[in-house]
Amino acid sequence: MKVFPIAPDINIKDNLDEYQKELCQMAITNGAESANIVNVSNIVFNQKVLSCPENEKSFNYPKVIYEKDPIQDILKKYQWAVVFKIDQQQGLKRVYEITAKIESHCFYHNFHLAVALAAGNCRRIFCSTQNECQAMTIGKGCAFPMIARPSIESCGIDLHLLAKEAGMSHYHQDKHYLGMIFVD
Repeated sequence: MKVFPIAPDINIKDNLDEYQKELCQMAITNGAESANIVNVSNIVFNQKVLSCPENEKSFNYPKVIYEKDPIQDILKKYQWAVVFKIDQQQGLKRVYEITAKIESHCFYHNFHLAVALAAGNCRRIFCSTQNECQAMTIGKGCAFPMIARPSIESCGIDLHLLAKEAGMSHYHQDKHYLGMIFVD
């Protein structure tokens, strides 16, 4: 069997506006109520640490644990991001599915450094029956690395200000979840 590499789509970066619209449409097609592009320089980051019961902590929640580079410093280097909103009735897992799908799409379209952020605590969805987050155990990695992502709020991004920046005036934290993909 012969294997042929997929040629990168070099025209996407030349037609960035069209690609951004495609990503927003992809979010909507997969269940988002709305999706928009935001300029990362307009995103408000804060140092507030979320509270979380000890038995619910994970590698990605309540604070993302990257010892060498703070996640905020990494994210601020991006220029734009896709932000989408879904109704909470679809379930938290749906946010993770949409973000992973768009992040993967970006990777295979020559945006290899795309970073997806979901909502809430990944442990509640994927590892709720485990005693602790496997990624926090020395020598082990995440049990769900293809879909588990840090949450927007655990990276210090204010959800209300993000929704406002994305033009989502009808966002309510008790009715909606946000997902986000940094692309550059």
